[in-house]
Amino acid sequence: MKLTIKISILLFVSFFYSCNNWDDLLELRNDTSNKDLFEICQSKPEISIFTNVLQKTGYDKLLQNENSITVFAPTNDALKDLNIDNVEEMKVWIMDYIAYLQYFIKADSTFETESVRMINNKNIPVGKNTISCATIINHNLTGKNGIVHILEASILPRKNIWEYLKEQSDYNQVSYIQSEFREVMDTEKSIQTGVDIHGKPIYDTIWTAQNDFLSNYPVDNENLNFTVLLIDNAAFDILKNKYKKYFFQKDVVKMEKEILNQITGDLVLSSVKITESGRFPSTKNVLVDIDFANIKESYQASNGMVYKVSAADIKIYQNKIKEQIIDANDYVERYPQDPWLERYRSWAKGGNDILLKGVTVFTHNFTRRLFAINGTDSLVDVSQSSGSIRYDGDNRTNAINCYLKYEPTLYSTSYEIAWNAYDDVSSHLVGMRIDLGYNDAKVRIYDTIPVAIHQKLMLSFPGESVVKRTADGYIANNFSAFTCMGGIDSAGINRETILKRFKKSVNETEATSYFVLGTPATLLTEVDAFGLGSQIICPTYGKATFLVTNTFTRTSYPGLMFLNYLKIKPIVDPND
Repeated sequence: MKLTIKISILLFVSFFYSCNNWDDLLELRNDTSNKDLFEICQSKPEISIFTNVLQKTGYDKLLQNENSITVFAPTNDALKDLNIDNVEEMKVWIMDYIAYLQYFIKADSTFETESVRMINNKNIPVGKNTISCATIINHNLTGKNGIVHILEASILPRKNIWEYLKEQSDYNQVSYIQSEFREVMDTEKSIQTGVDIHGKPIYDTIWTAQNDFLSNYPVDNENLNFTVLLIDNAAFDILKNKYKKYFFQKDVVKMEKEILNQITGDLVLSSVKITESGRFPSTKNVLVDIDFANIKESYQASNGMVYKVSAADIKIYQNKIKEQIIDANDYVERYPQDPWLERYRSWAKGGNDILLKGVTVFTHNFTRRLFAINGTDSLVDVSQSSGSIRYDGDNRTNAINCYLKYEPTLYSTSYEIAWNAYDDVSSHLVGMRIDLGYNDAKVRIYDTIPVAIHQKLMLSFPGESVVKRTADGYIANNFSAFTCMGGIDSAGINRETILKRFKKSVNETEATSYFVLGTPATLLTEVDAFGLGSQIICPTYGKATFLVTNTFTRTSYPGLMFLNYLKIKPIVDPND
């Protein structure tokens, strides 16, 4: 019974089972279970050099005290050329031979794993020139705190992806990553030693290397796995020329750096072994087209794969540049703070939309028929009906140019912008009561129409002065002095509205920037540098600023505002 319990516990803590003969393995485990792993190593004269290294580096203590580890001990013949006198080098070397988990060899003399994670976090692949059952001459030596396998060959040192890439300095990708290193002060290790004559602190500064690219794409991290495509410089230049069209910036140096960053990042893939041609996703979900015939060489790193490739392609259309949908609640700023209501709506993207609690004027031109008493004469009279519509609740605002602010990244291409702004307030569905006069039976008749919701999109493009609301309520730095993007919707209609370019109202001057969408609102009809109609041209790449604003009139009725989401659709050449 005790033997059964002991075997069950051993099975539970082990990852892999048995070798050659199960009964023999049980007997072997029981015979050595009273020894720690260092004692097992000491008992094997054929690995005395390895045991000596353990003692020199202090790792003998780890083998005596740590639980559940695996030791891969090469024979003396395998280590005859090893310089064991350099203790610091040996401390690095020995970590490639000790793993924190238990890795048994199965009955068919194979491992049930593709790699073994050593105590330095390096994944050592199982196979030729690494760890192979073919090179293990004595296996599953089981002690009370783990397992020892004796190897007739040393383990080939395994670099991580960045350690390997650093040796490929003739590739543009690698040169770019190297250029991103800079020295920064280690604030935790640096010690303040005093202050200067201006009262500023003086430090005994400890500097550390920092690399923004490796922070975003940590191919030097042993705990993460990637696949990196290292492409020939000629192929890299082809991608650069393709990207330039969509990453234009006024600062040429900044643009060049951004393009290098984008391409190099797009060639860092999610962990995958490429065995055939196909499209493979990067860590940012950009698909990279690889022809298997173009793979020249591969390297199995400790944290993934590197493929040297003569050519690769990255489609821009609906791949590198995709449609963006921004939830209304993902604003970075709003003005003013109080009169906004985030509403639960089952039909809304994400389950919520945003309402600005305000007041709007509602004006409608209609034709009224007037009948004579005897019914024989009639005339047509054009009349206007107007009134105010408000959101029924507290904290309403009369402020002009209330806004929700968003900061999407745009590329240097054309866009179509749309939003969903659904006014579902029941009282707005009736709107104004319109007097249509009498019918032929001398009965006065009325009609009703829903409230019209007028909203604008004021924006500034990347690299330009940021669009903003000034203290007096004007909008400064809109992309155009005389036009804005806008949409006009009717209450009760849940639809996606494509925005168009509208001119300023006729009563506005160049100095003001209220941009009233009047009745009727006037569309831009002449093409300019920013396009025409529903397409707007973004001239540069980078962070843009969008202000969704409410202004309808410049009186005390500045307008309501509804927003569910913004949709930003890029217009990209399908051939790119």
